[in-house]
Amino acid sequence: MRNFAVRLGVLLGVLGMMGLGSRVLRADEGAARAAAAALSPGLMGQVETEAPVAAKEPEKEEESKVLSFFKSINLDGYLETSYTYNARGPNTPAPPVENVGRVFDVESNEFSLNAVELRAVKNVDENNFVGFKVDGLVGQTAKFIQSEGLFKQGGASTSDIDLVQAMMMVYVPGVGATIEAGKFITHAGAEVIYSPENDNFSRSYLFGYAIPFTHTGVMWNQPLLKRGDDEPLLNINGGVANGWDNVKDLNDAKMFHLQGVLTAMDGLSFWANLFWSGSEQAGDNANSRTLMDLVLDFRPLQMMNVEGGEALKFLLNFDWGGEEGANIVTGGYADWFGLAGIVRYDFSDQWYVAGRGEVFQDDGLSRTLGFGAPFVAAGGDDLTVSELTFTLGYLPWEALLLRGEVRADWSDERVFNGPDAQDKYNQLTFAIDAIFKI
Repeated sequence: MRNFAVRLGVLLGVLGMMGLGSRVLRADEGAARAAAAALSPGLMGQVETEAPVAAKEPEKEEESKVLSFFKSINLDGYLETSYTYNARGPNTPAPPVENVGRVFDVESNEFSLNAVELRAVKNVDENNFVGFKVDGLVGQTAKFIQSEGLFKQGGASTSDIDLVQAMMMVYVPGVGATIEAGKFITHAGAEVIYSPENDNFSRSYLFGYAIPFTHTGVMWNQPLLKRGDDEPLLNINGGVANGWDNVKDLNDAKMFHLQGVLTAMDGLSFWANLFWSGSEQAGDNANSRTLMDLVLDFRPLQMMNVEGGEALKFLLNFDWGGEEGANIVTGGYADWFGLAGIVRYDFSDQWYVAGRGEVFQDDGLSRTLGFGAPFVAAGGDDLTVSELTFTLGYLPWEALLLRGEVRADWSDERVFNGPDAQDKYNQLTFAIDAIFKI
């Protein structure tokens, strides 16, 4: 009997210890797992399979940062091809180009691969302080817009590649400003290099001869005032660059640029540019160049809050420029000025019509001849050209833009070559343009 009692007491003690052990396990499960792992190969195997998962978490975090970076980049671009025909027929003798005075559409009776242009942009704001913009172009357009010192060295170029823009952007918190440094497209003009953003296929004389294409330097963009609806009212931009269309400076002088952009209301915007350069002539620091550029964008129906008022748009562009020591005839002061107007109306999401008219005068021939422009030498010391352009646009799909264009050019001098070797006062061209938007 006594033996039985002893055995019962031992059994109860063991059971009590097991119960206490289970409470300890529940209270400190991690310590129990570690102890069990030290004694059991099976449990140790479980611990080993869980450890690599924890080790991979930093890699996943780094991978998500990379993906987030690429998702923050906006990519777009286009492919453009066209055909242009000059009604005056073949040139005799053949000039450097057949469509005299044109900027990009210089060949007649030919299909052209104008451009394959791609843009990558990482914008900046109060949450993203650093960004960039890179814009590359391959095609027949490239050789006309290249900057000296990059793909063009010492004059004309035959290369079909250009780095249109390559700049970094830095957001300045507190004041909301943005700093741009590198190579960037000029702020002047109503038309741009990026073809889908223009209403017409061909470019104006003002785009080709009155203003620059690009600059290399630094720009400060500062918003100053906002409207009652919290939209921008007044922005001021200022900067310094090497000059007009040059990555490598031609001299020791620099160009300074000031711009004001006023958006008074929806449908009414005005921007003014002032450029002053110490000199744009190679090896010279004394002959300054000045340009004043004014652009007005107004949409009267939108200003009156008419539904769909954005369909009607007017653009007015005025340019005046002057340069010391640039007159081709006298060697003295030369100036140029012009006025262009563009009107566009969208009949629907697929169809639109656009018209452009302009006049451009070059006193001293510094732009139309001295700039290496494809004009036949004119008589006297000035040249005045004008043009009317009609464009019909069709977007069968969002990614495809088709444009048909008729353009007539006039001049006060015989600058347009003809088939009978007699220079003409005018030329008439027809063009078909196709753009695939990426």
